[in-house]
Amino acid sequence: MLEIKNLTKVYDNDGKPFTAIKDVSFDVEAGEIVCIVGPSGSGKSSILKCLTGIDSDYEGSIKIHNKKSVTYLGKNKIALVSQKYSSFPWLTVHENVAIGFYGSNLSPLKIEKSTDALLKRVGLFKAKDYFMSKLSGGMQQRVAIARSIAQGTDIIAFDEPFGALDVQARSQMQEFLAKLWEEEKKTMILVTHDIDEAIYLANRIFVLGTAPGTIKKVVEVNIKRPRKPEIRFQDDFVQLKKYINYIIRSESIKANLEEGLVSDDNILKMGLPIFSGHAPLYYAKDSGLFVDEALDVEQINFDDNEEKVNLWVEGKLDVISVTLDQAIELHATIPDLKILSVLNSSVGGDALIVKDSITSVAELKGKTIGLEKGSAAVFLLSYILDKAGMSLKDITIKDMQSGEIGAEIISGGIDGGILWEPWLDKALELSNMSILKSTKDYPVLYDVLIVQNENFQKKKEEFRKIAKVWGAAVTQLEKQKDEVISVSSSHIGIPERELSDFLEKIVFFGTTPKNISTVAEDIQRVLIKEKKIEKFEDPKSFLA
Repeated sequence: MLEIKNLTKVYDNDGKPFTAIKDVSFDVEAGEIVCIVGPSGSGKSSILKCLTGIDSDYEGSIKIHNKKSVTYLGKNKIALVSQKYSSFPWLTVHENVAIGFYGSNLSPLKIEKSTDALLKRVGLFKAKDYFMSKLSGGMQQRVAIARSIAQGTDIIAFDEPFGALDVQARSQMQEFLAKLWEEEKKTMILVTHDIDEAIYLANRIFVLGTAPGTIKKVVEVNIKRPRKPEIRFQDDFVQLKKYINYIIRSESIKANLEEGLVSDDNILKMGLPIFSGHAPLYYAKDSGLFVDEALDVEQINFDDNEEKVNLWVEGKLDVISVTLDQAIELHATIPDLKILSVLNSSVGGDALIVKDSITSVAELKGKTIGLEKGSAAVFLLSYILDKAGMSLKDITIKDMQSGEIGAEIISGGIDGGILWEPWLDKALELSNMSILKSTKDYPVLYDVLIVQNENFQKKKEEFRKIAKVWGAAVTQLEKQKDEVISVSSSHIGIPERELSDFLEKIVFFGTTPKNISTVAEDIQRVLIKEKKIEKFEDPKSFLA
């Protein structure tokens, strides 16, 4: 019935283009009710505006009943129920609903009778002569929904229709809408930020990512109807809620991070993966530590670690944060690599989490483990397996990004995965998983900043200042921890309390730790076994 392909909406933001949604594609069958959820700014309402014809300035294709949207809407309508009470305050309840029948070629008497019948169905007949100011929020939304039914449209769109209601009224309206859908079998598309609401009402849920808005997951809600309020406490409902909650949280974190590459060659470009251990760098940026050193630094965050490394190799990033094992592996093919600073060591902030039925590393044989290839997760898993006399060949690896791993674990799609903060604790909280091994057992993940020597020689003073700023930020973390957490938590997109807990699992270094050679030797032993490098090398030889 409804077919959306490659829908893209770009707004003009004070002369700068802003892409709200990009390449959004989905189908909706006749009589289906679907919900669209996602973090703020993911473009949920933009999709509805394009669909209903409120906004016709978009790219892509919208077809309704195999007709182009413009053609279909020329003769038909899509009813829209918004969060704001959209009734006419100077009209009575009866008059507000009757408006929906106008243009239907019904006689005044037929409109009168049809309106009365509809008001009885939605429980508003006794209030038919009231003005809107006399009604509660829930009753006003019933008026809006009744009017949308009166319009006789095939499709009804809802934009956060119950967002302004209290919890009790919202629950009642959800039950009301579910019952109405069962009677009408209208095609309904509902935008909501309430995950419970989406699961309770929908056949399918489209989960949007952000920056720009794209569909990250299509979730089938295989809970039989009619659905009673008690289903919210059933295991399958709770499981779906946890799954969707994790995806949206992951997208919200990414949305809080600044992304994109700057083109000004005079600005030092720093590539960072999403990790709580970079809190001092975020603090340094906001507190003016870089400015104090007359440095103009652009911090660019990456959810894709391979992309970050590739851009650095191409010279599009000046300095990037990687783990020591990655630096050693890269140095084998890029001898020009220099370690600018050793930042921190994870002592529990990275972990292998598995199903509760798995109690030993040996039991991982033949299991499917999710991890992000090109990240430190690969090495950590190699190290854990090596300690048990195993290797990566003994398991099946599913390549996924960090935010996807937790969601897949929660849904039961994989046996385990390697995660780090801020993804780790939330995955444990929402799943039936437990930590099998972590960097608390094996503290081998050290974050370092790396540069290319040719670039370092050209900008030696600036790079030395970056190392100095890092040391100053670590000192501030030791002296004013609450201040550093307060400033940097917004950059990472998590509450201050969570960040404070995460930082307890990280050791920060203001200067290069004395045991770096010993740690590097242990790391290289595993890398040689996995044939990632050929020989041992002291990292002190390529410290900047």
